[in-house]
Amino acid sequence: FTVRDDVVGPYNTIRILDLGVSDCRSAGNELLATTAVKVCSPLNKGRCQYHSRQNGSGLTDVNIMDIPGEIWRYNSTYPNAVIHYLGPDGDGQSVAKFTEIAVLSGGDTIHFEDNIEAHATHWRRKVDLQHIIKGGDHGFTVLDLKDAGREAIIPLSLDPFPPLTMTPPSQGRWWRSNKLKVPNIKGAEETPPLIVCWGIKNHVDDEAVYYEYAGYISFVPPSYLVKLDLGLTGTAEGAIVPLMISFITGDNPLYLEARNPMQLRVTFTNTSIIAPAESGAHPLPLQHLYEADQPHEASQVVCGRLFKELWTTHPYGFPVPSGCWVDFNRYGAEGRVVAFYMIFDALNGFKALTEYFMVLNVHLVQAVSSYQDLTEDPGLIEIATMDDMLVKPEGIVDIQWGNPDKLIQTRR
Repeated sequence: FTVRDDVVGPYNTIRILDLGVSDCRSAGNELLATTAVKVCSPLNKGRCQYHSRQNGSGLTDVNIMDIPGEIWRYNSTYPNAVIHYLGPDGDGQSVAKFTEIAVLSGGDTIHFEDNIEAHATHWRRKVDLQHIIKGGDHGFTVLDLKDAGREAIIPLSLDPFPPLTMTPPSQGRWWRSNKLKVPNIKGAEETPPLIVCWGIKNHVDDEAVYYEYAGYISFVPPSYLVKLDLGLTGTAEGAIVPLMISFITGDNPLYLEARNPMQLRVTFTNTSIIAPAESGAHPLPLQHLYEADQPHEASQVVCGRLFKELWTTHPYGFPVPSGCWVDFNRYGAEGRVVAFYMIFDALNGFKALTEYFMVLNVHLVQAVSSYQDLTEDPGLIEIATMDDMLVKPEGIVDIQWGNPDKLIQTRR
């Protein structure tokens, strides 16, 4: 979910209080955090840990009390969306020009960092100009975006506009302060609305101080796919073989309600056992696609590198994707959890109660004697049909986990 405010800073954290607890100032008491939330943390390679120190069966050391929030910065894309020009644009406004698509929206608040330096002949004037250029105490509101998101118009008016230098040249840094994304949390059980508190992490003693109420969050059971089958065409450890996936969507009205693009997500939950591989006649294990690891970088070329075949029983056929992209660092797991995303244009997504088939290559990394022994993962493959990308980008329509129909065998 997203915390929206102008107080967001670089060391934000949130804590979700247990049912019946309402005072954010007391959130520092660790036993007041809810037992109903798990955090899928990079600290544990994407494995999900309890938020509270008590998990319903007693105290646990495997927990994350302070859930970190992510701030959108210049380096949130690859290559980095740094600023190569900042200057006047007429009509009392200025323009920041980025080297890449900055992925901002109108109304966002941005600040510029110290490596964009204003110059003046008097030291006091230079201090004042530097404060103004950085965005003052509240930042600049993005009035408009141009050049497909590579230019942001901001309400900065200085006459004359001071000379600026960037260190390194043409690599001005910035960050967005009005949205704090808190990713990768799961409900361990269904809950009524729980209070979310916002705080700041003190990196000196690693303690967080909670100041304000940020909103409510609740968890409901997911809607599941009617069926999910995973068929391996080979079993030899180390081999790259096709995996056949078939699933039937549920009777969910969200398939009809979205008016913006939707996505299909295919997640490899433990790539130390089964990992993605490229399609093609002589496939290799899939390497990080730096040019396609953000939603705005999705393309049909990437779909061709990921999927071998797509088919459906629906008379209109499998919907043609507008593009695909890959999250190689889902949950901050450093490659342990990898997700494919297939994007469908508005009103061109999946249909309810329909069977779909996909074939993609997988790398059988490690032999497995029993899938039931993999207790840290609900299944090695997760299939999720996802909600409206603009309104609810992480929302799930239907989801299901599963393991292949055959065990991976040790080579002899």
